[in-house]
Amino acid sequence: MNLIFDLDGTLIDSRPGIVESLLFATSKTLGVSFNTDLLQIGPPIKVMIKQVFPGASDKLVEEIVGHFREHYDSIGWGIYNVYPNVKDVLEILKEENILFIATNKPKKPTKKILQHMGVAHLFKEIVCHGENMCQNKTDMVRGLKEESDVVYKMIGDSNDDLFAAHDNDIDFIECTY
Repeated sequence: MNLIFDLDGTLIDSRPGIVESLLFATSKTLGVSFNTDLLQIGPPIKVMIKQVFPGASDKLVEEIVGHFREHYDSIGWGIYNVYPNVKDVLEILKEENILFIATNKPKKPTKKILQHMGVAHLFKEIVCHGENMCQNKTDMVRGLKEESDVVYKMIGDSNDDLFAAHDNDIDFIECTY
């Protein structure tokens, strides 16, 4: 059985680094901060920015994203917490299963995080937002499923993960902490 894991909110709590990088970006772009309680971690960064600044123009969102990437890709990616026992559980699961990652995070910080955690080698494939025409989690899971006819299960923490599993007719295991 193949297991597809989400990253943010499932294996790690990336909120501290994302919040710090987004505060940096909005301060640099708008000269203001925002109520971080409004921020739902998990969707692509453009979606998160629209949640916090619903009236923002596409041009402004792109500018904030640029500053966010500048900070997150160099500093913010390293500000995260690994959920308890994640590494041990992945090591155990690797013995019986083939492991994958499907995340809305871009490839560069995803690889840095998984290498920093010491678990990158446990995953057969890491699929990230924006690569191979994958614009959402459903597309990522569909792409993995098309590679082989084995049974898959999706492990995640968000509706995005649940819908990706449902849309691809695979079981979903909700991860809550």
